[in-house]
Amino acid sequence: MCISPAPQCDRIRSRLIYPRRNFEALASLGLLGLFVPKEWGGLGENHVCAAMVVETIARYGCPSTAMCYTMHLGATAAALFRAHESPELQQLLKRLDQDVSIGTLSYSDPETGSHFWYPISSKAERSADGWQVSKKASWTTSAGFADWYIVQTTSPEFDGNYSDLSCFLIYGDEVQAEPQQWDALGLRGNQSGTAAGGWGDGAARSHGRTQRRWHCL
Repeated sequence: MCISPAPQCDRIRSRLIYPRRNFEALASLGLLGLFVPKEWGGLGENHVCAAMVVETIARYGCPSTAMCYTMHLGATAAALFRAHESPELQQLLKRLDQDVSIGTLSYSDPETGSHFWYPISSKAERSADGWQVSKKASWTTSAGFADWYIVQTTSPEFDGNYSDLSCFLIYGDEVQAEPQQWDALGLRGNQSGTAAGGWGDGAARSHGRTQRRWHCL
């Protein structure tokens, strides 16, 4: 794969640079749509192939790129779960490689950390035109650099049962992120800063195109 492994990796790691150029290389090979169905312009591969591609990038290319790409694939899988009944999601998935459209997952919570099944700080509510989503994440891979996010919150009908969770598609211009908060010993280019979206205390509202809701897997 054309990722310019060592030189580019060293530069990303030493300068905390997000690996956008590497994603452009992946897109040129059709790998952003790796397991998007062929009828939607993807390669139609399976998760075994995805694991092999990620391992190859991490071992011979750039570990930070591999981490960001893993989260992109996770977001793609979540979108695919409801895409057959959503024209919005279909259009997004059909243009991943063409637009170099990078996705990511935002599931963490500042109160519970990596216990993403327990999103105390996030919620969703019904509104007249769809949904209002309030999301706070302690860290999100590609925060501030991803073009679209799959975020997890409690469901609008939440009554205290944390098995009742929902996911929403949020676009990058509706997310407030702090990639400058990210610094780490390794994988320094993946920019896992804090992220927020919602209303009230400085987040964003999910408007029109982002109001398609689906339950988590």
